[in-house]
Amino acid sequence: MVVQATLILFGSFFVMLFAGVPISAGIGIASIITAIMSGMDGNIFALTAAQRCFSGCDSFSLLALPFFSLGGNIMNKGGIAKRLVRLARLLVGWVPGYLAATNVLANMFFGAVSGSSVAATSAMGSIMSPLELDEGYDPNYSAAVNICSAPTGILIPPSGPLILYSITAGGVSVAALFMGGYLTGALLGIAVAGLAIFLAMKKGYKASAVKEENPAWKIVLEAVPSLLAVIIVMGGILAGIFTATEAGVVMCLYCTFLAIIYREMSIKTFYDLLADTMKSSATILFLIAASSIMSYVMSYSGIPAAISEGLMRVSLQLGCAAGCPWPGSVGAQWDIEWAGWAKAPVNCESEPFLELPE
Repeated sequence: MVVQATLILFGSFFVMLFAGVPISAGIGIASIITAIMSGMDGNIFALTAAQRCFSGCDSFSLLALPFFSLGGNIMNKGGIAKRLVRLARLLVGWVPGYLAATNVLANMFFGAVSGSSVAATSAMGSIMSPLELDEGYDPNYSAAVNICSAPTGILIPPSGPLILYSITAGGVSVAALFMGGYLTGALLGIAVAGLAIFLAMKKGYKASAVKEENPAWKIVLEAVPSLLAVIIVMGGILAGIFTATEAGVVMCLYCTFLAIIYREMSIKTFYDLLADTMKSSATILFLIAASSIMSYVMSYSGIPAAISEGLMRVSLQLGCAAGCPWPGSVGAQWDIEWAGWAKAPVNCESEPFLELPE
């Protein structure tokens, strides 16, 4: 029963994935097929699936995702991203393949402010791609650098996926996740930039020969208001002034204020940004709803319990093969007791099962 449900669920999901079906739709369809093949009552499943979909999306914290996405879109169209790119080019313009390094650094700046890797990819792609084509960069190389560096927006706070993880994991501190994302995001950015520069040297790309019209101090001064968004958002969260959801609202208001000052965004553009944000948010919420159905089907079929049991048995068998340090494997007994099992094989030679102490 469990093996059959597992094969149907993941088999149908990967078939639809390779067939080009959207991930969220593939998860939902695979869950429905598994429920039908497992003999679940159709009426009960339909009612429970609807309840799971609603409960999965019924979270106040999820409001942070559309707000951060909207803030990233406003940065892209409001002239904020351009100023961050100019600052990045000022800092790394002296290295070979400076446009690729600028792309990486700008993605890190953009991700640190917007918290959206999708918005970073769109913004940096639209700004950097024409410049890289004019410099004779390979389009595949340029796209790879942009795609590989955009996930720094997921790691460097504020981060929508980290907020989503805090919600789904239950009770994980958003502030702690944000503080842990800085180093990992910086390391990812440095690694991508290093590889991009190495490949640029092999391809013969040169350092920047473009002279900025504005002096360095003016470029830095123009980028300071954009970078202040990081201090405002993270400072407010860590100081307990507002939550992650409220921080998204603050960031949207601040970016809108900057866009009005820069005068690079019209009312029609702002309306289009709202429509794009609604579409991207609906995609994320539909994915969460479909995942809630899959979670219910997996729990009903006993798939998580079977996977846990298999992993525990494998670890115990490997421990026996390596030699148990104490008779009866006291450490194994603790593991089994923690997992809440009654029996599990531990002694490969004499005792087929280990009884837990009562």
